[in-house]
Amino acid sequence: MGIDKISADILTRTTQILRSGSDEDLQRLRKYLAGFKISKTGSSEIGKKPFRDLTYLIKELRDAKSSSEAMDLLNARNLNKDHLIELSKEIGLPVVKSDRLEHLKAKIIHELVETRLNSEAIQNPNSIHRPK
Repeated sequence: MGIDKISADILTRTTQILRSGSDEDLQRLRKYLAGFKISKTGSSEIGKKPFRDLTYLIKELRDAKSSSEAMDLLNARNLNKDHLIELSKEIGLPVVKSDRLEHLKAKIIHELVETRLNSEAIQNPNSIHRPK
């Protein structure tokens, strides 16, 4: 994370004016700086769009009848890692930087589908259809 020479020069000059400038200098500086927009640029921020269907997707996943159905739902959305991290945080799952796309999907499915299905099976074991 470096700072380019132009930015460094601007910051140096601004600091000098702030330390020893007159009221007139400060007024000119304020007008000058008003024209700048400071923004953080980074490869992870470029093109990052918030995931809008988050609550709807969570509802769909909670209604899924099986893990494979839930995986199909996730795969159909073509979610990137940022979206899966956002989804994980929304449902309260811890996220580790080293988590891969497929691992995130598996954690989400376990949390929203498999845990519910296991709980339902324990509560009502006779409802499971077993082949004879």
